[in-house]
Amino acid sequence: PELLPAPAPVADRAQRHKALLKRLIARVSELLDVPAERISGTAEMSKYGFDSLSFVSFANELNAEFGLSLAPTLFFEHPTLNEVVDHLLDHHADLITAAAPEAPQAPEAPEEPPTQEPDVRAPAVTGTATVTGTAPAPVTAPAPGAAPDDEPIAVIGMSGRFPMADDIDAFWQNLHDGRDCTQEVPADRWDWRAHFGDPVKEPNTSNVTSGGFMNGVGDFDPLFFDISPKEAELMDPQQRLLMLYVWKALEDAGYSANAVAGTDTALIAGTTSTGYSTLVTRYSPVIEGYDITGAAPCMGPNRMSYFLDLHGPSEPVDTACSSALVAIHRAIQAMRAGQSEMAIAGGVNTIVSVDGHISISKAGMLSPDGRCKTFSDRADGYARGEGVGMLVLKRLSAAERDGDHIHGLIRSTTENHGGRSNSLTAPNSKAQAALLREAYRKAGIDPRTVGYVEAHGTGTKLGDPVEINGLKAAFRELYEDHGASVEETHCGIGSVKTNIGHLELAAGAAGVIKVLLQMRHRTLVKSLHCENVNPYIDLEGSPFRLVRERQPWPAPRDGEGRELPRRAGVSSFGFGGVGAHVVLEEYVPRHTPGPDRDRAPAAGVPVLLSAGHPEVLRDLAQRWVDALRRGDRTDADLVSIAYTSQTGRTAMTERLACLARSVGELREGLESWLRGEPIATVVAGRVPRGTDLPDVPAWFEAFTDLADVELQDWARLLDAWVRGADVAWDRLYTARRPRRVPLPTYPFRLRRHWVDTTRPANALQTAMTQTAVAQTAMTQTAVAQTAMTQTAVAQKVVAQTPAPHHPLVHANTSDLDEHRYTSRFTGREFFLTDHRVAARVMREVSGWRPGADTGPSGDSAQAVPVLPAVSYLEMARAAAARTVGGDAGTWSLRLASWLRPLTVGTETDVHVALSSRADDELGYEVYTVDDGGERLVFGRGRLRRRTDRHTSGQAAVPGERLDIAALRAQCEGPVLDHETCYARFSDIGMAYGPTLRAIERLHTGSRQAVARLRLPADAARESGFVLHPSMLDAALQATAGLFADELGSPRTALPYALRELEVVGAAPASGWAVARFSADDHPGAVRHLDLDLCDDNGDVCVRFRGFSARTLGGGTPTEPAPAAPSEPDDAFLLQLIEAIGRRELSADDLRRSLI
Repeated sequence: PELLPAPAPVADRAQRHKALLKRLIARVSELLDVPAERISGTAEMSKYGFDSLSFVSFANELNAEFGLSLAPTLFFEHPTLNEVVDHLLDHHADLITAAAPEAPQAPEAPEEPPTQEPDVRAPAVTGTATVTGTAPAPVTAPAPGAAPDDEPIAVIGMSGRFPMADDIDAFWQNLHDGRDCTQEVPADRWDWRAHFGDPVKEPNTSNVTSGGFMNGVGDFDPLFFDISPKEAELMDPQQRLLMLYVWKALEDAGYSANAVAGTDTALIAGTTSTGYSTLVTRYSPVIEGYDITGAAPCMGPNRMSYFLDLHGPSEPVDTACSSALVAIHRAIQAMRAGQSEMAIAGGVNTIVSVDGHISISKAGMLSPDGRCKTFSDRADGYARGEGVGMLVLKRLSAAERDGDHIHGLIRSTTENHGGRSNSLTAPNSKAQAALLREAYRKAGIDPRTVGYVEAHGTGTKLGDPVEINGLKAAFRELYEDHGASVEETHCGIGSVKTNIGHLELAAGAAGVIKVLLQMRHRTLVKSLHCENVNPYIDLEGSPFRLVRERQPWPAPRDGEGRELPRRAGVSSFGFGGVGAHVVLEEYVPRHTPGPDRDRAPAAGVPVLLSAGHPEVLRDLAQRWVDALRRGDRTDADLVSIAYTSQTGRTAMTERLACLARSVGELREGLESWLRGEPIATVVAGRVPRGTDLPDVPAWFEAFTDLADVELQDWARLLDAWVRGADVAWDRLYTARRPRRVPLPTYPFRLRRHWVDTTRPANALQTAMTQTAVAQTAMTQTAVAQTAMTQTAVAQKVVAQTPAPHHPLVHANTSDLDEHRYTSRFTGREFFLTDHRVAARVMREVSGWRPGADTGPSGDSAQAVPVLPAVSYLEMARAAAARTVGGDAGTWSLRLASWLRPLTVGTETDVHVALSSRADDELGYEVYTVDDGGERLVFGRGRLRRRTDRHTSGQAAVPGERLDIAALRAQCEGPVLDHETCYARFSDIGMAYGPTLRAIERLHTGSRQAVARLRLPADAARESGFVLHPSMLDAALQATAGLFADELGSPRTALPYALRELEVVGAAPASGWAVARFSADDHPGAVRHLDLDLCDDNGDVCVRFRGFSARTLGGGTPTEPAPAAPSEPDDAFLLQLIEAIGRRELSADDLRRSLI
């Protein structure tokens, strides 16, 4: 403890206090330009206009005058001038004697020592990692006779999604690697450029352009939760994320929806209104009954309690930045009060409204570069972040009794408010210290066994030192409680906010999950952005150190060298004054199961997977394969894996069962099913609708133990289960119940559900009125022009209003000359970074069109990012949909031509212009403008609106289904796997990165090729596409299967022209591509192809007709291509190509037409 000068006599003390106060008032008056007579010693200094900067100046002046080294954090701990004076007289009387008149000395009365609160919760410990005496033993269950309130709470399930991490495993990998997961504000939130400015000088602006953002914040699976897509669109995204991750947390705990239905389980979560309801009000033209339920924060937990049929407390918590920890605290209170046997708690935070962002920025809370530089001398505010984290909680004794997997223990939780401090949002170091003292005293643990504290640590210049001072003060008293003193540093301090930003309402959940992961991996991860420590942070003489490098986390030991469980704390402090702290402990099982406890019987055990859609079942199976490949589970876990899959998951329509005797057999079985070649131990099926479901085989009723079931019995049972039989799997475990283990959770069929922000509601009403007036004035002979009149009206409206996010179409930049959309590509977009073309290919392509300068040249030139040709089609379609409207299947494209490849080596503005035509079609052009103002066109074509969902000529009928199995059987060539396929592309100079490698396998043939496609996970994160470039480009890649058997090196076909693209629906996330030569094709440099892009069932989604492609690669020279026409004649050339496709023009006629 700090040695204090002896106190002065009372009369002398009063005189010194009065004199020093007068002197400080004069300083404050001069510093803030406030009359001295208005300044009182009893009022909070913030009332006079103090802020962080002026506190720094005030501290500097006092230091200079009295020779002190005060930190500005002093004024947060002592918010009035009277308290500051008392502190100076108590701690620095020798240096400020000149400030007070001389006074006679009087004998001083001895000061009463502070009364220590006796610690009755744990034995005393006298030392640190090398202590002597008796240390507290790890607590795994309440001691006999202990009060129920002392029992630790087990964390039996957890789930989360954070910036650049879709699950807990990815989150840990980012923490382990020390990754900065902040990024520029995504375009699907708002255009930061439109709101950029100095928030102090320019209204409604912000200079903060980055933060910790999640991908796909608007994605949801509404039908899974019995919610209509329309209602989902009006729901705040926090409600949706809460529902998704509560389900995942329960699955991680090994509990199905049926297992918790009707129970008193509590669901308490930190959540609030995000401002999404403001978007709904602004852009939804009709007020819906769903608006109120979609906006109310209580509906997040309430919806999930309703869906799961939970009867315990169901509450939202909004204490700002401490919400998630307060939710955990209240959930545990509900369990301790006997209201609930189990609880789900956590927090969720999303950033969807620019209004709130601007407000926080204007308040001066945010770091301009969008990074939390916690504990650093460069700390300048916090970075906003998004995330969701959910925990499933249970009393330790109940969790051990039920065989639950335990991620860690919660020893205690506390909550308080800071009361009056410098201002409403200013931290209070004394209140923080009191909060921590209470938490560790309630936990009954020795402070020397605490190895880590996850600090609130937002990265503010004074807020971080205030928190450190509170920690030091709390542990100083906790050490005194145990009669100990600090001998060495043993407790690391860090903050996850340096990785992912400040998750505000979900911040505490992220901190708890981080600490539990550190305990699992016995590793402390580094906090980022702290090269030099904040000068106001002084850890000298304390047990704390900053964790600035990744390091092992050794367990503490008692005086006899026995390991104790790792322990840690997590702090959260809301900017309204509510603070919370959680004390965590590593779980050390009391009993280790023997090696034969869960050995699989000779006939194997069935592992069950199910989903509500075939696409989701495949995704789930792949996740299982990936998890098994990591080696997280051994054969000793197989029975527990089977048990959890049988009883801890809800059985859905699409079902898959695999009988396995080892983890390796399980992986092989799942892999065989994914290949489409299931082995004998794999059974799949679908529960039919409207028919009687099969009965459970009669033999099942007589069995009570896995070891008694034989192979043929399993076969009959699993066949019945995959067809819908209701099997009571618990019957097989009456003798001994296995443990629950964490397994891959349900991946959901996520799609973007977001209010259409194309035009404000009042603008839509205006457009409708203007269109109606225009239509009324038309004569019968002008009816044919109606569509284009609507287009003109819409163009006028769109030009004045913001557009929704689309990854390829960013902003409406129309002027009086043309209707135009402009996109700014940086070259870092996934469809550019993963679509790179070698220089030699670019040189070859440059010969296909006159004047097609393609960029780099020379043998040393590297591959360059090139905008995929299919992107032009989606750009044109999206531009038309924005202008005139329509759904995924409204627009078809015709007579498209690709004039030259578009390279994006640096930031490039790419335009797509629309023009009206006399035939009721729209023309489009994709172009850039060079430095000289010249227009450089890369592609053009036409758009036709389909009013009856059909097109003329040879259009496909929506709903047509191809027999994929039969088509694969007709492919007589070899089947190429994923690696072989993309190795061939690389050989010919097409360097496809991960997001454009959608071909899983390619069935080749001389006249037809069939490719199995799956949208890569990283590409799926970018939403808003109808014609997703990864899937469409993969469909074109499938044409390589038509040339697989040709002599020479591999060949493929590159886009040249297209007669028609029919869009029946959005490109699927998984499915098939069928490529074949057209009837009018003949060998040569230009080949004519037809392609179908289908979903998993073979239903046609997108059709290419009359696709003219130039072959690339091959070891033998091909005949020269026909001379390309000049750019103004492209449309005429394509009309001739279309006529050939209709058999109205022969090849000879075409040649004569071009002479």
